[in-house]
Amino acid sequence: MQFDADLHLHGRFSGGVSKNLTFRDILEGSKKKGITLVGTGDILHPVWREEVKTYVIEEDDIYYAEDYGVYVLPTVEVEDRNRVHHIIILPSFPSAEELGELLKHHGDIESSGRPKLDVSGKELAEKVEDVGGLIGPAHAFTPYYGIYAHTDSVLDYYDKTPDFLELGLSADSYLANNIEELLNVPFQSNSDAHSGSPHRLGREFQRVRGRPSFKSIKRMDVIFNAGFNPQEGKYHMTACNRCYKKYTVSDAERLEWRCICGGRIKKGVKDRIAELTRENIPYNRPPYYHIVPLIQVIEVVKKYGQKRAEDMYNAIIDEFDSEIKVLFDVPVEELISFDEQIGSAIDMMRKGKILYYPGGGGKYGEVYIPLTDEEYEKLKYTIEARLKKELSSRQTSLFDFV
Repeated sequence: MQFDADLHLHGRFSGGVSKNLTFRDILEGSKKKGITLVGTGDILHPVWREEVKTYVIEEDDIYYAEDYGVYVLPTVEVEDRNRVHHIIILPSFPSAEELGELLKHHGDIESSGRPKLDVSGKELAEKVEDVGGLIGPAHAFTPYYGIYAHTDSVLDYYDKTPDFLELGLSADSYLANNIEELLNVPFQSNSDAHSGSPHRLGREFQRVRGRPSFKSIKRMDVIFNAGFNPQEGKYHMTACNRCYKKYTVSDAERLEWRCICGGRIKKGVKDRIAELTRENIPYNRPPYYHIVPLIQVIEVVKKYGQKRAEDMYNAIIDEFDSEIKVLFDVPVEELISFDEQIGSAIDMMRKGKILYYPGGGGKYGEVYIPLTDEEYEKLKYTIEARLKKELSSRQTSLFDFV
C-alpha cells in the first residue's frame, strides 16, 4: 500500500492567506491533485481545529474526510524565538490540544495559525516529544526563517536528531544529500501552500509506503519525493532582494552583501548548502522527481490566461482523475491524444527536460517547457548564455561602485 502526502500548508489564520479559505477548499484541492494524506495546517488555532474536525471521521487512529476520499493529519508551522520555522506533525486532535496547553504561555496561539513562540528549538522539540508528535525544520535552507540560516548544525539546534527535514522549494534531495549530519534524517517535500489553488497545493509531495496515517509518516518509508527543480525556487541562487540581480558569493562578499542598486544580497540555498557540504556522500536516498504543476504547464505551453487555463485543467482532471496521475502514471500516448502540446510537455517533464532560468533573492525562477529534443538543446544553450552574461556583467560592472 502507498499514498501521496503533502504535510505543510496553511489555513486562513496564517499570514498571506485569504480570509475566505476554508478546509473544504483544501480537501477539494487535494482530491484534484491526488494527494491522499494532507496536513491540516494551523492545528493549534482553536477555531481552525474545530472547523477541520467537522469534515473528518476517525477510523482506527486515522482521520478520514469521507466525502473527498482524503485522509487528514494534524500539522502546524511555528516560529521560535530566533525566528526559525518548524513543522510539527501530531497523531491526533487531543495531542494538538495538549500541545496548545503547553505552548500557550510562550505566545499567542489563538491570534495566528503560524504562532510566534518564545521558546528555543530544544525546548520546542521537548514539548512536541512530550505529546508524541514529530518535529523538523521547515524549508530548512532558505534565508530569513530556515534553520540553516541561523546555525551550521540542526542536531545542535534541537539537541537531538530531528524526526525529518523539509527541503523547501529551493532545494532537493540531491543537493542536501551531501550534508553529513543529515545522513539519517528523512527528507520531506511539502507545498507550504497558502491556498487550495492547483498552483500551490501539492506542488511538492512525497509518496510513502503504508497506510495514510501518523504511524506511516513516523516510519517515513519514502518511495520518492517530488517537487520543484531547485532552480525554480525563490532563493536558489545568491541574489539581490530588491532588483534580483544574481551574484557569485565572492562578489557578494566583496560588496559586503550590498547590491549596486542599494538592496541587500541574500545568500542562495545552492551556495549555503555548498558551505555545509564536507564530502561527497554516496546517494542512497529515494529519487527526487522534478515537476511543474499541471496548471503552470498549461499556462506556459498553451499561453492561456487564468480562466481558460483553469477550464482546461478541470477538463484534464475530469478525463484522467487527478493531477498526480497525469504527471506520473497516464501513458503519454493517451495525453497526446487528449492534447498534443500538453502530452508532449508531460513527456519532456518525465524525461527531465524542463528548463529554468534560476530564481534568487525572493523571485521565482522562470520555467521553459520545450516540446521536442531539438527545442530543448536550443533553449538550454540560450539560458546558459543568459545566466553567464548576467553573472559576468555583475563581475565586470559592480566593482566600479566600490
